[in-house]
Amino acid sequence: MQQQGPYQIAKELKMDVKTVRKYMAKEDFSPQVPVVVTRPSKLDPYKTTIDAWLKEDQQNRYKQRHTGKRVYDRLVQKHPEFDCSYPTVNRYVTASKQERKMSKTGFLELQWHPGEAQADFGECDVILNGQRRTCRFLVLSFPQSNAAFVQCFLGETAECLSQGLMDIFQHIQGIPRRLVLDNATGAGRRVGDDAVIPAFSSSFWIRGYLL
Repeated sequence: MQQQGPYQIAKELKMDVKTVRKYMAKEDFSPQVPVVVTRPSKLDPYKTTIDAWLKEDQQNRYKQRHTGKRVYDRLVQKHPEFDCSYPTVNRYVTASKQERKMSKTGFLELQWHPGEAQADFGECDVILNGQRRTCRFLVLSFPQSNAAFVQCFLGETAECLSQGLMDIFQHIQGIPRRLVLDNATGAGRRVGDDAVIPAFSSSFWIRGYLL
């Protein structure tokens, strides 16, 4: 079979002959990975100063920390030649704060197994004896199956936590293999290196949990 030349192919496909020659000369038709070109910014000479200010903010109260506007105003005041726009400064400040926040935040992927549960308190309004009252409710959920059980109280104490867990355990006729407290204030508190457990809660649900 006679090989067609570029002019014949261009005529048949109605393409420019230069385009046909270009592709006929190629040996590798794999898609090219786009190259990200980082262009210099007018803000580059001032980023070290901004980073130093944001680092110092970690020692200051939240309301005393730099906003994008505050950083921009200080740069204008400190550097007469400064000619960056406020949006440029604000974008960098926002991105820098987010990066610092992410670097200090640990993430743990939770994997729940059958029989494992978590408990937490929530708040809602109820009508009790004809009057609106604020109620605290204990939720014991099993994330692996999405099952959940609720007990309502007028407070959020160690006694409420203990009683609520006992009631739920009796209702489901069992106890979880592992229980995670989202907010363990009612179950105990840390004093130095020791975990202090209220006597009331330890005599009820802690004992039941270990059975």
